[in-house]
Amino acid sequence: MSTSSEPKNLIQTDQTSLAWVQLHDESPTSYGIDLWGGYLEMIPPKAKLPCEKTASLENALDYIKHDTFIVRHRQSILEAPVELAKVELNGIRVAKNGVAKMKATMRI
Repeated sequence: MSTSSEPKNLIQTDQTSLAWVQLHDESPTSYGIDLWGGYLEMIPPKAKLPCEKTASLENALDYIKHDTFIVRHRQSILEAPVELAKVELNGIRVAKNGVAKMKATMRI
């Protein structure tokens, strides 16, 4: 029986290579924008990162010159989206509903 206070090496270093393991970053939550009364999910949960998504948008109201979009994230479909940032758009071309078009791109 050994009473040595030295720790025993339980891991053999020649068999612990992790070269076969691949690590992937995933989005832990969904990210989107709140616009004209609705939430548009841009990046879904568990999306591989880095990620970039673009959505085409059109004005929902007649003759608006500016609007505020809110960038949000949501942990699950059952939870309300949490505000991350506000983006104010100025200089939107004045037009009837659905005529002014723009693109929103989100990169993570």
